[in-house]
Amino acid sequence: MVAEIKAGFEIERLADGKILAYRFSDIYRTTVDAWVESIKVEYAAWQGEQLRTMLDLRRTGGVVSIYAINAARPLAALRPELRGRLAIMVQSRIAAQIIGAAIRTNYNPTRRRMLFSDERMAVDWLLRSD
Repeated sequence: MVAEIKAGFEIERLADGKILAYRFSDIYRTTVDAWVESIKVEYAAWQGEQLRTMLDLRRTGGVVSIYAINAARPLAALRPELRGRLAIMVQSRIAAQIIGAAIRTNYNPTRRRMLFSDERMAVDWLLRSD
């Protein structure tokens, strides 16, 4: 599990490469833009039968910008032939409410999304195949 460090985030592969994890230290516009480009590349090259992605936002201060939410919406349509799971790690109740509302408005029947505060629970959920 070697982390690739980018401006504002790190990329890790967890569970023997089955999970693509992004750990954010900030969510400035430049970070969001770099992440969008990174995830496009990662998803295009993904070889697994199911996309399993973790976004760890716990170090960002708990507030997610409208810019970040709007930038993330089109990403749900990438690789429509693959089922997937997205675990979003948050630390604050306010962040959970904001992100939860964004998730509910961006329905995708092939991608399940869930908010977590405990990483072990998030990884276990991501690895489920149901």
